[in-house]
Amino acid sequence: MISICPAALLIETDLLCDRTLAIKGADDEHGYLTLVPSAGSKVHVALWKITKKDKEALDHSRLLSSMYEIEHLILGGKHCFCYIMKSIYPTAVADPAYMEICRQGYIENGFDPIYLDCAKHRY
Repeated sequence: MISICPAALLIETDLLCDRTLAIKGADDEHGYLTLVPSAGSKVHVALWKITKKDKEALDHSRLLSSMYEIEHLILGGKHCFCYIMKSIYPTAVADPAYMEICRQGYIENGFDPIYLDCAKHRY
């Protein structure tokens, strides 16, 4: 996050209900983590305070117009948004280097990285 949004500040971590992690992508070999609906499941999330410039950088980095949609939600009483990969994209395999970056983010935010391993085997 900090590499894309250097002004971002971690506010808190929380659990998002009725979602789980999955790896999806435009083709079988270029997958990225996303959230998918899953009744009764919960997923750890980090809430960040970002600037308008950070938001623009995120929009650009997420290829928003083609692969992702913004979902607005309320979490812990705060109005938030997250990027969700469009449902048209199938399950895919993520690059090991990408997954290691995600693993480090999980550890830095106090999350158990076992959930990332579960995402690799989902769907």
